[in-house]
Amino acid sequence: MKLPSFVQHTFDHEIPGRARIRYVFGSGLFFAMALQVLTGIVMAFYYVPSAREAYASVYSIQYEVTWGWLVRGLHHFGASAVVVLAGLHLLQVFLSGAYRKPREMSWITGVLMLGLIMGFALTGYLLPWDQKGYFATQVATNIAGGVPVVGEATQTLIQGGTEYGTATLTRFYALHVFALPLGLLVLIVPHLIYFFRHGVTAPGKDLVSGRSIKFWPVQAFYDLVFITVILGVLLTLAVFVGAPLDAPADPSSSYVARPEWYFLFLFQILKYFEGPMMLLGTVIIPGLAATYLVILPWLDRSKENTLKARWKTVAPMAFGLVALAALTLVAMSEDANNKSYQAQLAVQAEEAKVAKKYARNGFTAYGTIEALEGRKLFRTHCTSCHEAEGEGTPECIDGKCPSDFGLCDSQEQCYRAPVLDHLGSRKWFLDQIERPDHPTKFGTILDKAGNAIFKGEMPSYADPDDESNFMQPTVRAGVVEYLIQGTGRRYDPPIDTALAKKGEEDFGECAYCHEPTEGRTGPLLIDVVPGSRPQVMRLAGYGSDAFLRSVLNDPGHERLYGELNVMPSFSHLHYTQQDALIAYLRTLCTDCVDP
Repeated sequence: MKLPSFVQHTFDHEIPGRARIRYVFGSGLFFAMALQVLTGIVMAFYYVPSAREAYASVYSIQYEVTWGWLVRGLHHFGASAVVVLAGLHLLQVFLSGAYRKPREMSWITGVLMLGLIMGFALTGYLLPWDQKGYFATQVATNIAGGVPVVGEATQTLIQGGTEYGTATLTRFYALHVFALPLGLLVLIVPHLIYFFRHGVTAPGKDLVSGRSIKFWPVQAFYDLVFITVILGVLLTLAVFVGAPLDAPADPSSSYVARPEWYFLFLFQILKYFEGPMMLLGTVIIPGLAATYLVILPWLDRSKENTLKARWKTVAPMAFGLVALAALTLVAMSEDANNKSYQAQLAVQAEEAKVAKKYARNGFTAYGTIEALEGRKLFRTHCTSCHEAEGEGTPECIDGKCPSDFGLCDSQEQCYRAPVLDHLGSRKWFLDQIERPDHPTKFGTILDKAGNAIFKGEMPSYADPDDESNFMQPTVRAGVVEYLIQGTGRRYDPPIDTALAKKGEEDFGECAYCHEPTEGRTGPLLIDVVPGSRPQVMRLAGYGSDAFLRSVLNDPGHERLYGELNVMPSFSHLHYTQQDALIAYLRTLCTDCVDP
């Protein structure tokens, strides 16, 4: 079978002397870029470049699309591989003197491609629309905005306005998948043409020998082994490390961002050039370095191709590489030893973990994770009184709660209202029955005079010394099984209908305080079925979504806590905010299996 002419020409390409490992970097780089194109195309089938849907689409690729996690992992780590291989290829070309006449254009197109590769890395960073990409990319666009004369206009053009949004994302996406690939194609074609025209720059002894071999099979074997190693490393990282995905971008948060490792040197430079000197670190030094690389073929006037003969060009390059490596290592070291930064990293990692956990329940029509938004609302509006997931319980000071509101327990924690962990679960209902006066339940709710208004209102049904109210454990379990039917949730293990039926019979002891009668003193747990004759009782939905919404809107309603209520109404929250808050509260149920 006859091979295509391009392939045949590649196989027949003459290499002076013998095959060498130093020649593999170009092929490795070409493979890594091809892999980026392939995995990028696959992800483009699912990705949606809008601020509303970008994160959800990336989450879907990572956790829902078959093999999506692998494709995204290869693409993520492939970006770093391309940067590393481009740097190694450039260094190998420099050391061999392959930038010298007649290979000037091959060198210049390579340098320009390196710039485009860094552009790919920068524009791709924002596309997941997560916290890390959002805030790290803002650093880059702010740097662009600081350039004199054209900076502000450039930043506005890149962002699509004065703030980040869908216009920003679509422009970065257009750059990443259209403009930059087109630019790369325009450069890579002449780069390869120049390469095949002039060939590799072999060591002097290979040139003197007068011998040559064809690319196939020995050099091709070296290249194939190197490509296999690259693929193996990328697969290992994709499988065992995985591509990261932070929490969704939240402009109102205080996220501590860092660029990817290949931009850390620039990040470190900015620490040394602040204020009026910032331009030196952001534009002048990088600009001089880029200019040096472009004009290098004309700076090198040495007659010999040895490193010693080329010391005038080798010295600046060596200095630049050492400085780049040093700046990167210093940035990493400072972050590693910065306790405040490491603590913030731990917080951000936990936020990302929580976001992905809640994302399993799906996204709203607005592209948000409803329970995550509810968690933020809970922290804003509810943690001054309630605790959930370790948030909201302040420490006591000299045995008193801050502002003298709430009561301190034996652990010196201040409780002001029920702790909402396990809300709606069997444990939550059982705790209500067994220890209603506990600090984590209703025992520390105070009126304006500082009196515990609920304490003693409901007895403990687990106190064997209180013979009139004591319930056996099996009886309490039955009552709980009966009550959880009213939440409308699904449980694991499933509701035991036989036990629930027995619990309904035993609930009679509780009905006096929790049924629609004049003597009722607690929240309504059972109600009359409308229109039933004779009257039929049913569960009133205690712990259900409807119950939670009622508590938010009017906790002092007679069906809830009536005159004993001290909780403010949150009816001012938009219904979508209430939906989000309820969605978060639903996640606190530890034995519920529905979203």
